This record gives sequence, structure tokens and C-alpha cells, in this order.
Amino acid sequence: MTIDDWRARYDGLSAEVGRLRAEVERLREDAARARWCEENDADVVVHRGNNYDPIWTVVWIDGDGNERMRQDSNRNAAIDAARGGK
Repeated sequence: MTIDDWRARYDGLSAEVGRLRAEVERLREDAARARWCEENDADVVVHRGNNYDPIWTVVWIDGDGNERMRQDSNRNAAIDAARGGK
């Protein structure tokens, strides 16, 4: 194998490592959202708003016993808003 062959192989593997790292990070974020929802007994539902655009709603009870709600057109953004607004 020549140096150019090794470089080509390394570049391909390096790109794959980057892709896998990004996927692992995405899965960690998804797991953190799921864990927060489970720990806070949060309901996450989608319904259609005007023009049939999705609206994601997260409802949970905060530590003081108050019902809280966050909405967004994106599921993950709605959950993240709820996690940050807790």
C-alpha cells in the first residue's frame, strides 16, 4: 500500500468517525429528553394547528404541584423548552 492509499483510507475513516460521533451525541440528547420526560411524568403530544402545521405540547407538574406547559412546532424544541423552564 502506498502513502496515498493510506491517506485515502484514513480520510474515509476519519469522516466516518466524525459521523458516528455526531450520531452518538444525537442519541445522548434524545436519551436526556426521554429521561427528563420519564422523571417528570411529562405528556408529549402533537396536534394540528392552523394550516395543519404540527404543534408539539409538553405538559408536566412542577415541584410546587403546578401544571406547566410548553409548545413548539418541533418536538425536541418543545421538550428542551420544558426542561429549561422547569
